[in-house]
Amino acid sequence: MDFNDLLEKFKWTDFEEYIKEEREKLERNVDLLVKARRKFREKILSIDNIDDRLFQVDEKYFKRAVEELRRGEVTGVDGTISFYPTPVGYWCRIGVVAVNYMGERLNKIVYISDAQLIDTALDNIGEFLKNVEELNRYTPLLYRALMFYKEREIALDRGEKWKIVHGPLIPLEMRLGRLGVGGVLETNLKLAEKIVENRHIMGVLSSTRRLRILNLGYVLENGEYLKISDLGSLLISEIRRAPEEERALIEDFVEEYGDKVFVGIYKAFNKAYVFEASREFFREAAHILYADSLNNPAKGFPMLIDYADSLCKTLVNPEDFKRKLEYELLKKEGYKAFQALDERRLRWSH
Repeated sequence: MDFNDLLEKFKWTDFEEYIKEEREKLERNVDLLVKARRKFREKILSIDNIDDRLFQVDEKYFKRAVEELRRGEVTGVDGTISFYPTPVGYWCRIGVVAVNYMGERLNKIVYISDAQLIDTALDNIGEFLKNVEELNRYTPLLYRALMFYKEREIALDRGEKWKIVHGPLIPLEMRLGRLGVGGVLETNLKLAEKIVENRHIMGVLSSTRRLRILNLGYVLENGEYLKISDLGSLLISEIRRAPEEERALIEDFVEEYGDKVFVGIYKAFNKAYVFEASREFFREAAHILYADSLNNPAKGFPMLIDYADSLCKTLVNPEDFKRKLEYELLKKEGYKAFQALDERRLRWSH
């Protein structure tokens, strides 16, 4: 099909006429979608060795997962980040929330910190403006790398047997070296080694751009999970444009640890979610995520992470951070007070 063929498929009509036929068209299109899903599932089930990759929840492992959740042996960790860009750099606040069950109720611990990357050397205005431009270019990614690092460090340091973090075990920001300061990639990869070696930490993604993986989740039935690949395969596929030095570091990491983590997808209710877990405890991780997702039927997403995310948005709200800073600025300078450079830069949140 070329563009002209596509234009022909769109039949433009008067709104009143369109409304008359809308319901019939929707029903017809939904029928096609349901048939496509069934056919897609049949194709997936016909793949060689699919029994080694597609699993149903096992009652024994499910009961064990429920008991571990109730005993508080599982913690969910999530964070949020607030930016306030100024002419001299960024103010930033990072909050991390850890949640577990205490019997039938949820228990929380909140960690919070703030920092500044602000250039105060105003003697050479040319050099100052250059430095600020560099700060504004790298700082959002750098701060996000700090947040992801701290989330995972806190998870590893917690005493619970199992840990769940929001997002990939090693997010993209932790795999970048071009963030304006030295040692970023090396330090993050050292933590990544500890994550893999821990074996009891898992990452669950609320969304992903990996459409091929999401399409596999579309064919899952409730209570099924699918083993997709090892983490190393995905990391290697993403580093083609990285500088040679960074690529070499990641390749070394993949060679040592890439096959020790599996990427999978599971479904508890209507939506499937991607997760990453130790190769050794992949089945146990899938059952813990599934069991906790049953506590959250509206989303089918682990309740521990969903609750931690809600607490982050309430207790460490980016808009509150902005309002408090602007209030203090207004107290000091009145109508001369500076306000954030660009509203779009305030939308970096997690």
